[in-house]
Amino acid sequence: MIFKQFLLLSACIAFLAVAAPITVKDRFIEMQSSGMSDNGVQALWDLVNKFKVEYPKHSRSKETTDKFMADFTVIAQNVVSSMSKEDQMVYRDYVKRHGLS
Repeated sequence: MIFKQFLLLSACIAFLAVAAPITVKDRFIEMQSSGMSDNGVQALWDLVNKFKVEYPKHSRSKETTDKFMADFTVIAQNVVSSMSKEDQMVYRDYVKRHGLS
């Protein structure tokens, strides 16, 4: 009986771990634990926050949204390019591992 309860509890915990959404903070923790410097993490954190603030201002029409996304893509590429080679490698590995490219 106790073994069956243990198995059920383990299955529930495993399900919640998989089903729980990954937060932005979790993603940054993962990159930092993969070797990204504090400066690299901070640069990406600032970029995420800039997007959160700026996107709503430009999402009123398709044309303004498209222009914003094109401009922001350039900004994001510049941020990544300004990072150390080591941080760029961690970032590229992260993007590749999660199928974000």
